[in-house]
Amino acid sequence: MRKLLIVYGTTEGQTQKIAQFLAQEAHLRDYDCEAYNAEMLPADISPSQFSKIVVAASVHMERHQAAIARFVERYLPDLDKAQALFLSVSLSAAGNPEEKYEAWEYTRQFLTDAGWRPTQVQIVAGALRFSESDFFKRWAMRRLAKEKRADHEHDFEYTDWAELRRVLKDFLDLPASDKGSPSART
Repeated sequence: MRKLLIVYGTTEGQTQKIAQFLAQEAHLRDYDCEAYNAEMLPADISPSQFSKIVVAASVHMERHQAAIARFVERYLPDLDKAQALFLSVSLSAAGNPEEKYEAWEYTRQFLTDAGWRPTQVQIVAGALRFSESDFFKRWAMRRLAKEKRADHEHDFEYTDWAELRRVLKDFLDLPASDKGSPSART
């Protein structure tokens, strides 16, 4: 059976939700899938034992999670040999063209700093989670919600699940022998 590893970093839970969705979709496509929060990886994890790898990280304050950076640094030789998909989750990915450009810039900077060239890269729109935020975070999120014309009293999810399903399908359909050249989708 084909094996898929999903490693994610999450701050408010949307990237975890995305990882769980990807794992379910992979199972439907006959993949044996393991998904782990980068902060709770098993000590004996070996990315080289998986035929494909998805790394998903959310962006906060223009940066991806440190746990994802540590994972990429530690396993860079394995990631470079594997077919790997990097998903960068942010609210900017749901924005206007200028905001989407910023989302790509955060992603490019992360990958440059890490020295990693995954097979595929995708930005994914995240979510505003007012219900799980403290007073100060809600205050900042209200400002952001006004800019995005979202209701600032309720959670709002921007993730395009159909697009995410398509991205995963395209990635999983890559021939096993083809590492492929790094590509990006908008």
